Amino acid sequence: ANLGALALLLFIARRLTGVWGAIIACATYALLSLSPGVLGLAGHATHLVTLAALGGFLLLLRAREGGCGTGLFWSGLCFGLAFLCKQPGLYFGMFGFCVVLRDAARTRPVAWRPLLRNTGFFSAGMVLPFALTCLILWRLGTLQKFWFWTFTYAKVHAGILNGEMAWGQLVSFFESCGWVKWSLPPAGAGLVCLLREKDNGDRKFMVTTLLGFSLLAFAAAFYFSRHYFIVMLPVVSLLTAMAVTAAAQA
Repeated sequence: ANLGALALLLFIARRLTGVWGAIIACATYALLSLSPGVLGLAGHATHLVTLAALGGFLLLLRAREGGCGTGLFWSGLCFGLAFLCKQPGLYFGMFGFCVVLRDAARTRPVAWRPLLRNTGFFSAGMVLPFALTCLILWRLGTLQKFWFWTFTYAKVHAGILNGEMAWGQLVSFFESCGWVKWSLPPAGAGLVCLLREKDNGDRKFMVTTLLGFSLLAFAAAFYFSRHYFIVMLPVVSLLTAMAVTAAAQA
């Protein structure tokens, strides 16, 4: 999963940060994703969420370059698989949908037919994995159990924490994640560099939106387990690469 994520991140970062930025982003991701601070050497569904989400992101970038509706479908399919692996993966699908929606709505006046076509392709791909899973489990007679453990129980589990307990979870995360927390200052510097860019608004929108939805995926239900931070690693790596490349150009 890590090797697959690294390969996908390489192609994504090369489009967003250039060749040297891609090397820095991949080196950062490799170090962080194998760290005990995020339980990187243990197998978790979070690894698979990140892998599928990066696949969706790369296919989304390629579809935008080629203007291909079927590419948006396959991108949505990967984001749908991210949700199928673990519920917080839905936030990455929301990220992709925001990008597709912005692209389609940028023209003035709004071209409604391309907007409906592109969002329709993307949404169909995103819904398909979950819909097929529900259909198969319904045919097997286990849909009710699946729904209970995936949504009913998950809703109750998410509602257990109050504000004080959630804060305690976050403090515990920073105490136990080791040196991983020191990846945040360079990522923050990269965010400042990105926001100060006067041009390249497309990259600015893409990365800041990814950051927002990655934070939501990490903070879902406010259980800040160490391996949950893995969903943050792609955007942290991209921002770190932007900080380093900006410093090198200064």
